[in-house]
Amino acid sequence: MGRKILIVGGVAGGASAAARLRRNREDDEIIMFERGPHVSFSNCSLPYHLSGAVKDVEDLVMMNPELFLKQYNIDARVYSEVIAIDRKNKTVKVRKTDSEEEYSENYDKLILSPGASPIVPKLEGIEHVNLFTVRNVVDIDKLNKFANQMDKKDITVIGGGFIGVEVAENLCEAGYNVTLIEATEQILRPFDYDMVQIFHKVLTDHNVNLILGDRVAGFETNKVLLASGKIVDANAVVMAIGVAPETHLAKEAGLEIGQTGAIKVDSNYRTNDPDIYAIGDAIEVYNALTGRMTKLSLAGPALKQARIVADHINNQATINKGYIGSSAIKVFEYNGAATGLNEALIKHLDMKINYQVVSLNLPDKVGIMPDANPMYFKLLFEVPTGRILGVQAIGKGDVTKRVDIIATAIKFGGTVEDLRDLELCYAPPFSTAKDIVNYAGYVGSNLLNGQFKQLTADKLSELDTDNNIIIDVREVDEYRSGHLKGTINIPLSELRERVNEIPKDKPVYLHCKSAKRSYNATMTLKNLGYTDVTNITGIIPGI
Repeated sequence: MGRKILIVGGVAGGASAAARLRRNREDDEIIMFERGPHVSFSNCSLPYHLSGAVKDVEDLVMMNPELFLKQYNIDARVYSEVIAIDRKNKTVKVRKTDSEEEYSENYDKLILSPGASPIVPKLEGIEHVNLFTVRNVVDIDKLNKFANQMDKKDITVIGGGFIGVEVAENLCEAGYNVTLIEATEQILRPFDYDMVQIFHKVLTDHNVNLILGDRVAGFETNKVLLASGKIVDANAVVMAIGVAPETHLAKEAGLEIGQTGAIKVDSNYRTNDPDIYAIGDAIEVYNALTGRMTKLSLAGPALKQARIVADHINNQATINKGYIGSSAIKVFEYNGAATGLNEALIKHLDMKINYQVVSLNLPDKVGIMPDANPMYFKLLFEVPTGRILGVQAIGKGDVTKRVDIIATAIKFGGTVEDLRDLELCYAPPFSTAKDIVNYAGYVGSNLLNGQFKQLTADKLSELDTDNNIIIDVREVDEYRSGHLKGTINIPLSELRERVNEIPKDKPVYLHCKSAKRSYNATMTLKNLGYTDVTNITGIIPGI
């Protein structure tokens, strides 16, 4: 005899759990509740409707209740909000949001997938601006329609996370005057400060008014007031400072809340009630690299959780190895991707990890290809094990391929030495014969084995130019086009014939644009008897 399974939330995790439950068993009654008008819409695609990349708002909806019923025999009920859970009697109370009608449904198993809500702080004067958030199809449709009928084109986006940046980009592409405000010193926290400078420049190059390190203090009519005293015109304001897990239903039902403020679940995503599961943005998950619980608002993990829950309900074995947090973003013509730990997170959590950094700037494909471009790549690994901890990549090419490779290696416990031996696809239009991933493995292995020393570019300001020699090994014309103050230009092509110009009694630091030529120069000087030689690696502004 079949069971009755109720699902709260019809997007991403909820819809996937319903479909997997049906594939597992045909005789269960499956009912999915969604308080809005749409189920199974592409949440991550919402900002792209603003620029017209997704032309029709209806294209954002992947499945409707009629198709759910016909294809999966799943009862998907829109405009239906679950407002209470009676655990003792195993029932839920449902309110029809389009009629205020209320009714009850009993359950054998209950899955909570309510998601998270945009955070909107109660700032003074907030009622004096046209305020929008971006959570669902209705939200993005309202924002787009309002923007299209505005007399003035000034729109302010508050918050430099993924949603904020994507909304700012797409509004800019649509021809609006966009201001992006971020209270901290950088956008996009999965990237370290040195890497994210690329995105800062890309945004300003596209005429986005990027304001960093300045918080919103309040509002006046069509104006945003900042703590610094600045005033920003805004005919519309998009609040994108973050999301909070939807936990009120769980709290009122007496379900346990975890240390992060999200719903606490076990390895099978079961709450402290054995008949109630929870998935998606509303729960906390285990970070396999930090060893701590965290909140992870990403679609991929939500879909994996949905499958595990559906399988566990049907007594199938499940494996939960935790998450490392892989994400990607497009910012105009540049792409970015990151996975695992970054330096900022290691410092923020005060993790006692001894690690090294591989920082590269190499072509994403063979240089003679017309669309070849630099790829900026930063990989962290543990010392002395060589275990890979995380990576960030930014460029115009396929950064996701490279980060996906590293994410896979991390999941399998890979080391930098493993990266050297990876056999990756190669053809000039796609990559280089020794891909940047392989190259990171070679550099990481050399650092791990003590074959050379390096200094990351963010530490350059700490160098005393009176007591250290800094040599720029680029060619003369490159040096003349822009160089660091206090550096000496000895091109790699002239290094051997001019080696007598380099003293052996002072520390010597070498750099180029990609750290590749300077590495070769470093090894040359070492082989010539220099004992204190360091390669400078990473993004050096102005060269």
